[in-house]
Amino acid sequence: MIEAIVFLPLLAALYAFAFGRVSGPSATLIVTTVLLALSAVLAVLALFTGGLSEGETELITVAEWIV
Repeated sequence: MIEAIVFLPLLAALYAFAFGRVSGPSATLIVTTVLLALSAVLAVLALFTGGLSEGETELITVAEWIV
């Protein structure tokens, strides 16, 4: 879920860049808005399930090569 929060906006931007002219402005608008809204909903869920609860924190590695 945490990876989706990070990579869904990236996928939306890549879709808009690669297929924006082909699919048209309204389809691009819908796809990017849905992906960003899904990322926002997942971020709120992650905040309430992990950030505000009494549980332990977790370190998530996204890319090993980034130091």
